[in-house]
Amino acid sequence: MSHPRNMNMRSSRNALTPVVTGAFLAALTGGCNLKGANTTSAALPGDPAVHHAMLDSIARNAVGPAFQDAATATATLRDATASYRDALAQGDAPAEAQLDARAAWTAAATAWQVVEQMQLGPAAPSASAVGGADKRDEIYSWPSVNPCRIDQEIVEQEYLHADFYSAHLVNSYGLDALEYLLFHAEQANACAPQLPLNADGTWDALGIDEVQARRAAYAAAIAAGVASEAAALASAWAPSGGTFTEHLANPDQGGSPYGNVRGALDDVVRAMFYLDLLVKDEKLAVPAGLLDCTTAPCLTELEFVHAQVSKEAVLANLDGFQRLFHGGTDPATHTGFD
Repeated sequence: MSHPRNMNMRSSRNALTPVVTGAFLAALTGGCNLKGANTTSAALPGDPAVHHAMLDSIARNAVGPAFQDAATATATLRDATASYRDALAQGDAPAEAQLDARAAWTAAATAWQVVEQMQLGPAAPSASAVGGADKRDEIYSWPSVNPCRIDQEIVEQEYLHADFYSAHLVNSYGLDALEYLLFHAEQANACAPQLPLNADGTWDALGIDEVQARRAAYAAAIAAGVASEAAALASAWAPSGGTFTEHLANPDQGGSPYGNVRGALDDVVRAMFYLDLLVKDEKLAVPAGLLDCTTAPCLTELEFVHAQVSKEAVLANLDGFQRLFHGGTDPATHTGFD
């Protein structure tokens, strides 16, 4: 039976170059505490005015615009999946509508991969980040994925209920579930033969047309939830006036949860470690056979097996890292760690 992969187990083991990567990232802020805690110990080296300028630029020119782009792309995805659902229901050029939905998913997933590298504020983990509220998992929960659970929902159709998002686990919705629904075209499901949907013949009784129609309806329901969650994050990170934009840009003012500049910079560096823990270990080392893979290559462990855009996802992650490092998209005019 398919089951969610355990991110924490793998992320705790840095397979390739932990010392080099860790030293490089830690050096960005002069060895700041990486747990995101507010600290008041020794002052940061350098000019305090530059530190404030860095945080202002990172918030307004890197993080804020990236979340706006993701919200725009997920809104387009919401509309495209709704059109695909309706086209299947009406028998009106469903193939073209499916291609549009897939293209919209690819654009939204790519935009989200940029902010994957920017897990700050509400998008970040509540256990390790300042102001973290685990909202990232509501939009994209990889590597916690469960195709069988998605297929079971195809039979149960609980995605039609208004409380689906709040009542179910993250591995049954989000951009990762959408990839499976939009790009897995075969009738076969991912569940073990002994599970009821297979043992009782429930799945086979649906037939391929009904399976495809339900996949489209499920995708539309998920995309609406993803767009809503992304819009809320974009509001929190609006480049001008967003709650967390102001908190990060002015960490020692206005009740910012960061408390001081060091605390804010610590949290930015924590987010940058996504490159080490997720990109290097999960996205590259596992499929390449360098970690948790007995017979390399383990292509089924790629991030996007069905859509086949795993390389593009890594490139977008690197784009996000570069934006944090430079304080925005333009190293010549924005202020970052460089």
